[in-house]
Amino acid sequence: MAIIRDGTIYYGIIKNHLQTGQYNAKVIHQQRIKGIHELVADINKSTLVSEVTCLQVINALANSIEEFLKDGYIVQVPGLLNARLQLSVPPNQTDPNYVVTIGNAKLTIDARMPQSMLESIQSRVNYEKMPIPGKVPIIEDVELLNHPGTHNAIISDMPSTIRITGGNLEFDHTDPLQGVFLRTIQGEEIRVTTAPYKITDKFIETMGVIMDARGGDPLSTNFPVTLIIRTKYTSIGSLREGVYSTPIIDYDSV
Repeated sequence: MAIIRDGTIYYGIIKNHLQTGQYNAKVIHQQRIKGIHELVADINKSTLVSEVTCLQVINALANSIEEFLKDGYIVQVPGLLNARLQLSVPPNQTDPNYVVTIGNAKLTIDARMPQSMLESIQSRVNYEKMPIPGKVPIIEDVELLNHPGTHNAIISDMPSTIRITGGNLEFDHTDPLQGVFLRTIQGEEIRVTTAPYKITDKFIETMGVIMDARGGDPLSTNFPVTLIIRTKYTSIGSLREGVYSTPIIDYDSV
């Protein structure tokens, strides 16, 4: 009788560049991201604690962990986290009287999930082999800056600024094929803005009036929509696409 398990680890096989002729397995994470808002929603479903309260508790927990670490404590949260601060000195340091200062301190956090969590995961997952994907934009969160704290929504009928966070997000905003796009359930697409972007590898801020691909009616008639980022990582590279897993809604419906 087959063992029924409720999780799937997607993996690929890659060459080991340090050991000729050998290969390693690699978990494929790209485009499979759950952020704070999905976490809060999941806690709400299992505990019936409001999402607002869940978010407050998570933020308070993070702040408390930071404060304890700041004072040199080891933080242990059973079933969740073991964390401590670590110091390192420059490589090949030979001076036993070396003094750590604010200017030269190399401070890191050693944070680990407990072994019991790993053992529980191992007992509940299957494994599925997939091709290793190329580099693509990874979208973790979309926040409406006109209304701080509002996520996964945009204003459809007036200028609004959104902040997109994630990874591999940089693109050439002068190329009409690259940028931030919205796609309706009917398959129509519109580039979010022609206004200047603030772009880094980790975040994008952009502002514009959102209209549908026909250039007429406000896109709000077709919500929810899918947010997409398209980019090229080299001047001769192919167009890469990242799709946000959470639908975007009109702020007026929030």
